[in-house]
Amino acid sequence: MIRKYFKFFFTVYILIIPSISFSADATLFITSNIEGQFNLRSDMESDDNSVILLQSLYHLRSVNKNLLYIDMGNAFYPGTLSRYSYGSIVYDYFRMNKCDLSLVSSKDLRLGTGILKQLEKGFENKILLSANITLNKEKAFTPYIIKKIKNKIIVFVGLTSEGSTFDITDKNIADTDITPHMDTLAKILPEIENTVKPDYIILLSGLTPDKNISILSKFKSINLLISGGDSTGTLYGNSIDQIVLPDSRKILFTDRRKGYFRLDLNLGKRLEVGNFNFQKPEKWAAKDRDYKKFINRLNIWKTRYNEEMVLPFKLQKDLKADINNKKILSLMRHKFRTELAIFPGRENKNFTLNADSSSGYIRDKVNDDYYIYTYRLKGETVSRISESGNFIISGLSEGKIQGREIEENRYYTVASTQKIYEIISESEGKTVYKNRWVTISDLIINDIRNEKVSLKKDFSYLDDRFALIFTLSLSNRLSSETVRYGENIDTPSGYSTESIKVLGIEDSADIILFNRFNKITLSPYINYAEETLEDSKYYTSNEMSLKILYQYKPYMLIQPYFKSQLNTLVKEEEYKRPVDIRETAGVLFNLQYVTLKTGLGFDRRIHDDRDIPYYGLEGTVQLEFPFLNSFTYILDIDSFFTKKEMNNKYIKLEFSTGLKYSFSTYFSLSSKYKKIYYKDMELDEKYESKSYTFSLDFNIDFKVF
Repeated sequence: MIRKYFKFFFTVYILIIPSISFSADATLFITSNIEGQFNLRSDMESDDNSVILLQSLYHLRSVNKNLLYIDMGNAFYPGTLSRYSYGSIVYDYFRMNKCDLSLVSSKDLRLGTGILKQLEKGFENKILLSANITLNKEKAFTPYIIKKIKNKIIVFVGLTSEGSTFDITDKNIADTDITPHMDTLAKILPEIENTVKPDYIILLSGLTPDKNISILSKFKSINLLISGGDSTGTLYGNSIDQIVLPDSRKILFTDRRKGYFRLDLNLGKRLEVGNFNFQKPEKWAAKDRDYKKFINRLNIWKTRYNEEMVLPFKLQKDLKADINNKKILSLMRHKFRTELAIFPGRENKNFTLNADSSSGYIRDKVNDDYYIYTYRLKGETVSRISESGNFIISGLSEGKIQGREIEENRYYTVASTQKIYEIISESEGKTVYKNRWVTISDLIINDIRNEKVSLKKDFSYLDDRFALIFTLSLSNRLSSETVRYGENIDTPSGYSTESIKVLGIEDSADIILFNRFNKITLSPYINYAEETLEDSKYYTSNEMSLKILYQYKPYMLIQPYFKSQLNTLVKEEEYKRPVDIRETAGVLFNLQYVTLKTGLGFDRRIHDDRDIPYYGLEGTVQLEFPFLNSFTYILDIDSFFTKKEMNNKYIKLEFSTGLKYSFSTYFSLSSKYKKIYYKDMELDEKYESKSYTFSLDFNIDFKVF
């Protein structure tokens, strides 16, 4: 570690030094992260920092003819007036005040690449700069801009931060992307050197300091690198002004302070940096025609905004409502009927609404204003992002969703903004989403005007709401079955009477209606195979069943249940279709991977032929244990012990075990061993069936509401 430190110290020098005066051939007026923040009042010239910044620009320009105005990005968002005007007011800010170039950065892209390009349409001089944003595989913006000062040709190249997030329309319809910075420079720098033949190349970068150092180390033709926009200006936790490489080339940092940076350059045999310092804007009496024109334009946009947006909500005069992350997330769950809603760990600040609040006020307070997405996340993914501590998750409490343990293989419905969706997708993989085309601020505004859900103090009702989930499993199977049974014993409904190898289907579904305390599961099942022998159809598997299970879940592991199960045939055999029913009630133990049930009830044949009910004890075990990411071990035991008379008993037992390999979200391969055992001690006979099954399974589940 010490060796690395000294190696870095002697190859890259970090300096915070006083400026040295020298004869400047060119001066750069540099802004960064102005974010379209304009005062919304009509007297903005007296206290609007953005306007005062312009006054400083005009004053400096009046005494320096070789002045270049450079913006390092994040100029268009999230300012209220800029969003309202779709960036038009900021572009006017640049165009009317002769900004030479503006680096496109991550917050600028929140407006959408299409909108930014539309702002430049019709103007010959393009000022939006980015060499690595592509649109349909072509450069979306001007990759470099050429300036000539004192017969010296200076080329400015722009690199947008690779962590930028695009509007979903840009990504899916216009195929917008960011190419790697090294690949971009390796292609564009030779082109500049061969066609433009510049005296100096200055790179404007929104990348991190370590990437900027790597760039200068590799590309010696870059004379100066100015960092800003998305770059924080910190290295190893320390704030820095500049980095000087051993060959004297520099990286200059423009941070987020509200003002401007002045940079003096000497255009000699080498590009030399003189004064570089931050300056607070000062008020000056700007008389330039373009300045006045911009102020008039600004007043028009402000008037429109105030007329349309700054209108009090029609709420009770004494109303005072605190809006926080918890309420916003609960509102998202309410509106889109999702089980979960997700924010970053620190996203929106708390704010208060009252009768004087406005939609503009809400938009200013909400930081994450991407469109809201709804999608599904697997239980194991929910557990991972919860354990990371990087997110606020509404609907998840003490590792439980609606009071129930997270099921790792089940998919849960989620609401979040595009920003969060992409953060999760980057680490967990893409999943299908639905764009709701509404932002958080829109959601709050519409809610306050209508339902007023966000004004509630208690959102526990969200966990009490009923939800409906539908799961389906379709299997094409190859079975090898061995059957033995006595002459007088009844074959259980739907089971085979012959040993045979056969292709068939085994399909099941679960329709689950549940809330925090109640769960009703309706489970239809079919197991069917047939073959033709001597022109007659022979059914080797002919089972159909329907099971209804009710569970009551108080706050404990033990849950009371009631189950009603019906077994019959898919098709009649010998003009008969026997129907067996079983009804039991008892207790259920639900652990992480295993479910145990034990209860009392009766088993009875009610059709072809009708029989008396036999009362007895039911015991079941269901185990699903995932391992090695894609494998699941399965064990299923269903038993019923009863007696006809005092000394005459019979036993029904179904035992199956197997292994499932999931090779995609919806498809899996299964291998299963199954045994059916039925013994009637009165007849002293038994029915026994053993089968080995290999199947290709299609599995899907989705939340209906």
